[in-house]
Amino acid sequence: MKLYDKISLAVVSVLLSVFIFATVVSCVLNLTFCNKNYMIAVLERHDYYSLIYKEYTESIEDGIAIPAGVEPGILSNVVSQIEMKNQINGIISAAYDSSVDNSSGFAYEDIEQKFYNSMEAYFISKGFEFNEEVENDIKYVATHCADECKGYAEMPFIYTIGDYANDFQKVFTIVGFIAGTMIIFLVVLISVTKKWRSSALLWSGISCMTAGLMVVIAPLYVLLTDVIGRLNIGVKSLYYFAIGYSTDLLYILISLGLALIIISLVIGFKILIYPLIKRNSTK
Repeated sequence: MKLYDKISLAVVSVLLSVFIFATVVSCVLNLTFCNKNYMIAVLERHDYYSLIYKEYTESIEDGIAIPAGVEPGILSNVVSQIEMKNQINGIISAAYDSSVDNSSGFAYEDIEQKFYNSMEAYFISKGFEFNEEVENDIKYVATHCADECKGYAEMPFIYTIGDYANDFQKVFTIVGFIAGTMIIFLVVLISVTKKWRSSALLWSGISCMTAGLMVVIAPLYVLLTDVIGRLNIGVKSLYYFAIGYSTDLLYILISLGLALIIISLVIGFKILIYPLIKRNSTK
């Protein structure tokens, strides 16, 4: 093969590596960052719901129940952990769905009414005489509790994340489609070009190795240097979520990168090592 043909094939191999890398990354981000189900799965996997619920109940008791002179458990038990989880998931679903209003994710009026009913039952059990002032106090506490519940159910920047996810999903889909199409085109080009045909499998393996290293190196560096662990997030539940979300994403990229490297090694074994073994075995 002439030098020009070798250089041309090397350029094609580099382009193939870039397009494989772009396809992998765009697909991963499409299935993770742009996917509400991935976020919900991460919340479940890293015990976010129980952590945020504990923080919420402590806030209700310390910030509302105790100052209002209400017995422990009267207000903090109004919303169960399962219901809080459903409210959080509803907010995430609304944030990722551009066709619905963001406010539809949290059942504010229902939650407020539950707190009102609980406070009303509590006042009745204590023998309080109902008048306009007492009713206004109950409404104030119920509204304050509903606001507190909504504040804990809404993850910071969730609506902004949802908007970005909807916008970038289109971009990642287009990039993945174009890159995937170019991979097929370049593989076919290498395979059918007479001058390159004999080296097609070898250079495809080299492309897989290069793309795999491109996918693996950055996530591996972030994990080994514990960049994520140094995130300065004061709220425990959000800290664990951010750590879990980022770490899971990095592990997915590393796994796919290693899969590409393994494929390239298998191709290398088939081309370079296996013929030697076969040749020696026939002697």
